[in-house]
Parts: sequence; structure tokens; C-alpha cells
Amino acid sequence: METVPEGPPPTPRPPGAPVDRPGAPPPAPGPRARTALAWAVIVLVVAAVQAVQGFSGKDRDGGGSLALETMRQQVQTQYGLQGMLGPLAGPSRSALASNAFEQMEAAFGRGPVSQRQRFAVVAGDMRGAPEAVRVLDEAERVLAGRGRGLEGEAREVQEALRALYGDEGVPPAEAAARLGEERRALLRSELGWFGDLALAPAGSPGRDGVLAPARRIAKLQIAIGAGAVAAVLVSLAAGIACLLAARRRGVRLRLAPGAAPHGVYAETFAAWILLFLLLSLGAGLAGEIVAPGGSGILPGAVALVLSLGSLAWPVLRGVPWETVRDDVALRLPATPVRDALAGIGCWFLALPVMAGALLVSVLLLLAQGALRGEPDPLEAAEFPSHPIAAEVARGLPWIVVIVLASVLAPVVEETFFRGVLYRHLRGATGGGARWASVGISGLLSSFLFAAVHPQGLVAVPLLMAVAFPLVAAREWRGSLLAPVAAHAFHNALVTTVFVAAFRGG
Repeated sequence: METVPEGPPPTPRPPGAPVDRPGAPPPAPGPRARTALAWAVIVLVVAAVQAVQGFSGKDRDGGGSLALETMRQQVQTQYGLQGMLGPLAGPSRSALASNAFEQMEAAFGRGPVSQRQRFAVVAGDMRGAPEAVRVLDEAERVLAGRGRGLEGEAREVQEALRALYGDEGVPPAEAAARLGEERRALLRSELGWFGDLALAPAGSPGRDGVLAPARRIAKLQIAIGAGAVAAVLVSLAAGIACLLAARRRGVRLRLAPGAAPHGVYAETFAAWILLFLLLSLGAGLAGEIVAPGGSGILPGAVALVLSLGSLAWPVLRGVPWETVRDDVALRLPATPVRDALAGIGCWFLALPVMAGALLVSVLLLLAQGALRGEPDPLEAAEFPSHPIAAEVARGLPWIVVIVLASVLAPVVEETFFRGVLYRHLRGATGGGARWASVGISGLLSSFLFAAVHPQGLVAVPLLMAVAFPLVAAREWRGSLLAPVAAHAFHNALVTTVFVAAFRGG
């Protein structure tokens, strides 16, 4: 095996300094064939990830819990908003309520039986018993067209809902009171909040308690939206001020050239992404054997930790560990607090770009729906999602979610994307203008970062917009701590909002 010559321990290198170290022979460039093979592995793994996840990164949690929890959240938001519009009377309120129902019908009046039964409750509550029966009839008609029928709990829930809405002459509150305790318990256990809503029609004593979560969700959504808009506006103003200051004073980039040949880091990144894929598959299979149907996120976390072993590759290739540690920035910087705050600042200044990228991702999602044509009437609506979202919907403890998303993932991902991969790309493009090298390296590393995430291709613009400020933090501070802190802050913020929204009801 060909090795990279060892030299004396690395010394601090100022920006722009040559790679060669005084008194050491120049490092031999890694064979181009190895680098080409490494990139072939990277491209194949990324393509495999996209092929498995599909174009949209749809909900793949098996039981559809994420789709149903998303439905609950959105329906509760609509109910909460309608409640907040209580003082509004007359045609305006009626038109808003009608528009809200039509939006919910377009989103949830189709799909699997579990979703249709929940929407039947909404239809009965907002439009009356005949509308609920129509939704139930349509569910059975679609199933019959497939040569299928209702079975198990789904059939029992259907019968309970028909008993609740089947007699138009009976007032809703009286119909709910007539249901036996067994059927009432069934609706609550199988439909959750929708079961409570079905048993608490307008005018019943428990109505306010059932709608309390809807009011909380609506207020939370309004607060999140207002906070996001305010943050983007402040970020835009701060970004303009920073650009003006940078124009006057200049920008000092602290990322020094690498000491080892950059090709060895392409090999290391390829080794990591391949090892992580294999470990993930193995951990998933082991998890299914030990606990069938259990959480898949914890075996994935184990795979993520074990994948750090790929950092041994450059050492096996002859690069001293001290050199690897310096090139990848695995040392604690001299100003850790300043570097961490600088990383979070880079993330904050990129908020307007993230907002624009989010709009692009939404447009791509709409275009995807138009291209696919008429969806399967029994298939839940697809939307970009991360596997951890399904785990939150299934009840994964909040503290576990935060540790995985805001500690483990940022440390490992930044080590390999902004540490190993970015070091290779900056070395490979370093022959030209520095800013061109930064731009090319940043865009390519950000694209790969976005493409290996399981949200699908429609989320690539947004994830690239999240990744590029991490590149800026790495380049500006010359430290890996800066992008790790920004990544951790982003994940903690998004995860906290997500958990609050999904569990607020």
C-alpha cells in the first residue's frame, strides 16, 4: 500500500502559507486513481440514498403515525384559528370557515382509511351528520373497488362512527350520549383527539376542554410564524450592515492550507459514507431482530458513532494523526466561545437565504405533485420528512431527540462534511483564486450534505441554504467548533419547535 511520507509535527500556518513545511520533504500527491475511485463511491452512495428515499422523502414510518399526527396538528390549527375568530360574525366568518373546511378536505379527505375516518369526524362536526356519512361511504367504496373490505379495529371504528352519525334526526349531543361506553372508549383509543371531538359536538359540556389543545396549537403556530418573519427581517438588516463593514475593513479567513495531500481526505470521506451506510443497514437489521417494529433511530445513532472509525483511514495511509487532527480541525480552538458564537452568527445571517430556499422547495414539491398526476386514493399525502420526525410522532422522548439531533449529528456530520470533505475540496480547487475555491468547495460540499439527507431532492435547496453558512463559519474561523455550534443550534431550534407543535395537542 502506498503511504504518505511522514514529517515533523505540524506548526501553525498563516492563511495563504504554502503547504510545504520547513525541513520536511513535500508530501507526495495521492494517486489520482484513488481519488477518482473515492468520488465514484461517494456518487454511488448518494444515488443509492436518493433511490431508496424516493424523490420526495415521504413518510416511511410504516404505521403512518407521522401523517396522522401532521393531520391532527393542521386540523387543530384550523379549529384554533376559528375559535380565535369568535368575535367575527356574519358572512366573513362563514366564508373563512367554509374555506378552512375545503382546505382540510383537499388534504385529508383522501388517503388511508385511518385518515378518512378522522376526516369524517371533522366533516360531521363542521358540516353535519350527512357529510360524515358521505365520507365513510366513500372510504368503503374505494376499498370495494380494490376488492378489499374493512377489518379489525378499522371496521369497529367505522361501525361506531356510523352509529354516531347515521341518524340525521338525532341531535349530535344526543347521538354521542347514546353510544355505549365500549364504543366511546374505542373512538378515543383509535382516533385520539378526533375521537374526543366526535364525542363532544357543539354545545356539549366537554367541548371547551377538547378544543383547548387546538387553541394552544393555533397560538403556537402564530407565534412561530411571527417569530420567523421578525428573525428574517432582523437578519436581513444585520446582513446588510455586516456586508458594509466587511467592505470597509475586509474579511480575514483563518482556514490554513492542509498539510497532507488532499486526495487522502476524499478517500476518507468515501470510507466514512460507505461505512455509515453499511453500519446503518446492519444496525437496522439487528434492531428488527431484537425488537421488531421498534425505533430505528437508536440503531442509526449507534451506526453514526461507529462511523467515526473511518478517521483511521488517513493514518493507515501514512498521515500522522497530529496532521489529520490539524487538517480536519479536531483541536479545541484558542477562543472556543467566540468561535461558537461566530458560527451561530453565520447561521443567523443566512436566514433570508433559507427563507428563499424554503419557497423554492415548496414550489418543487407542488411541481412534483402536478407531474405525478392523480394520486393513489388510499395513499397518504407525501411530504419531505426526516426519520426522526416519525420517531417524535411515535413518542420518542424529547431529551433523546435533542441529544441525537443537537449533539451527536452535528459533531459527526461536521467532522466529515466541513472537516474531511471540505478540506479535500479546498485542496483540490486551491490552484485558482481563493474566493473561487471557497465558492466551489462550499457549493459542492453543501449539495452532498443535502443529498445524503433523507428528506428527498425537493428539500435539497433548503438544506443547501442551511449548510452554506456552516461552510462560511468553517472558513472564517478556521475552526470546526464554529460550524458544529451553528449546526447544533439549528437542529435544537427546529427540533424544539417540531416537538412543541406535534405534542402541544
